[in-house]
Amino acid sequence: MKKLSKVIAVLLAAVMMLPVFAGVTAADEWGRPDNYATGAFPQKYGKIGADINVSTLTESLEITLTADKKTFDSGKITFTLNVRGGEEGLAVNAVGVIPVYNTYILSAVSEGNPETADSRLIGGFSFEKKPVLEASKWTENMDAYAVAAAWRSTDPLYIPENTNRDFYSFSLMPKNNAKGPSEIQAYVTFKYGELEFSRLVGITIGGNDRRITSASVTVGNDLTLKVKAVLGELTEAPYMLFNVEGTGSGIVVGTFRNGFWEFDFDGIGYEQMTDKIGFTLFANGAAVDSRNGFTIKNYAEVLLGSGADDDAKVLAGRMLMYGAEVQKALGYKTDRLATEGVGELSDEELFKEIEAPERRGGKNEGEEATVIRGSTFDLLGGFEFGFDVAAAGEDIRVSYEETGEELDFTVSEGEENATVTTASVGILGIDKMIVFENGGGNTVSMSGADYIVEVWDSETEGELAKALYALCLAALQCKGLGG
Repeated sequence: MKKLSKVIAVLLAAVMMLPVFAGVTAADEWGRPDNYATGAFPQKYGKIGADINVSTLTESLEITLTADKKTFDSGKITFTLNVRGGEEGLAVNAVGVIPVYNTYILSAVSEGNPETADSRLIGGFSFEKKPVLEASKWTENMDAYAVAAAWRSTDPLYIPENTNRDFYSFSLMPKNNAKGPSEIQAYVTFKYGELEFSRLVGITIGGNDRRITSASVTVGNDLTLKVKAVLGELTEAPYMLFNVEGTGSGIVVGTFRNGFWEFDFDGIGYEQMTDKIGFTLFANGAAVDSRNGFTIKNYAEVLLGSGADDDAKVLAGRMLMYGAEVQKALGYKTDRLATEGVGELSDEELFKEIEAPERRGGKNEGEEATVIRGSTFDLLGGFEFGFDVAAAGEDIRVSYEETGEELDFTVSEGEENATVTTASVGILGIDKMIVFENGGGNTVSMSGADYIVEVWDSETEGELAKALYALCLAALQCKGLGG
C-alpha cells in the first residue's frame, strides 16, 4: 500500500504540473488563461514554458464541464465532467482533476477545515471500474484542491470506444456577495504510464440566466439609452437603476419583448455624451448585474470602429459632432468634448461636407391684431418652434403640412405680445413642413431646416445649425427615409 500511496502523491503532483489549457480564449504564450494564479483565481497548474494541449495518449477525446444551474442565489452549484468520443477504446491508469474558480465569490464544498492540509473536496469519480486508490486534498503550494484516481498498470481502467459518460462531480458554494458572470474551469488529466491527455475546460455561470446583455443608444428629442437583459424566473417585474454623472438617478421598470427584458432610459441631453452612466439590474428585489462608466461617446466610438454599415457609422459620427457643438453652445464640460480623440471623424468619405437646405416656407400677412412677427427653432435639442405674435388668436392651429396631423402647443402671454411654442418635432421632423395658423389670416409655413438656412453662416449659431442638419440627414438615411 505504501507503493500505491506514493503513486497517488506523484499523480497529484503531475496533475498540477501538466501544462495544458483549452476552451479559454485569453491566454499567455504557453496557453494558460489570463486569470492563471491571480488573486481571484489562485489555483496553479501547468509547468512554465511547456507546450499546451498534451495529447500523447489520444487525439480523439473531448472533455466538457456542465453545471446543474447557472445562478448564484439558490445554494450550491454542482459541476459535472463528461468524457466523450474516442475512436478506439482507451486504457487509463490515472485520472486527475483540479477545479479552478474565483475564490472571491465561490468556495469549494469540502470536508474538514477548509483550505488546510486535512481538507478534502467532496466529490467522486463514477467510472464503472472502481479505482485502487482515490484521493482528494488541499495542496498549499498549489492553492487548490486536487483529486485523483489510480488503477494498476496491469489492470487499467478501460474507456470503451465512442463513450459519452459523466465521470466526476464537485460542488461550489456562492458567497453572500456573489455576482456574475464568472468562469468556472476544471483542469483534467488522463494518463497511461508516460502517455497523457490534458485539457482545461470551462463554463460561465452567474450570467447566462440573469445578466445585462447589451446597451445601445437611439436619437430623438434627446438621447435614449436602451439596455437589454435576460432573466430567469421572477416573482415581480425587474427594474433598472440608472445613475448619470452630475444629474442624478432614475428607475425604469422593464418591458418584456422578444425574449429580453428592455429598459429605456430617456432624457439624456446631447451635451451629456461624455458623462459617465451607471446602471444596475434588480430582479426579485436583489441586484443581479451592473455596468459602470458607460458613456455615449464610447458607444459611438465602438460603433465607428466596428464592422457596422456606413449609414450607422455616419449616424454615430454626426451624433458626436452635434453633441460637441451643443457642449460649446452651453459651455458644458468643454474640456472633454464628444469629438475629442475620435480619429474616425476625419474620414472624408464618410463625413462629407453637407450643403445648406433650400428654404421652402413662407408667411401670409393677415389681421394686424394677431400678426406673426417672427419665428425661431430650438437648435439645442428641444427641436420646437417658437412664434412671436402680436396676440394669440382664438383658433390657433399647428399641423404638419403633408398629413394634417396636429402638434400640441403652449401660449405664453406678455404685456405687448404672446409666444406660441410647439411640441418638439424630433430629429426626424426637422425637415418636415409645419403650418402655424394664428387666426385672422395670419399663417406661416416653415420647417426646422428653414430656420437652419437663416443661421447657416451665423458666427454664433452656424456651426451648431450645420451639425444638427447633418445629424438629421444621417438619422433619416438610417431610417430609410433619406434621399
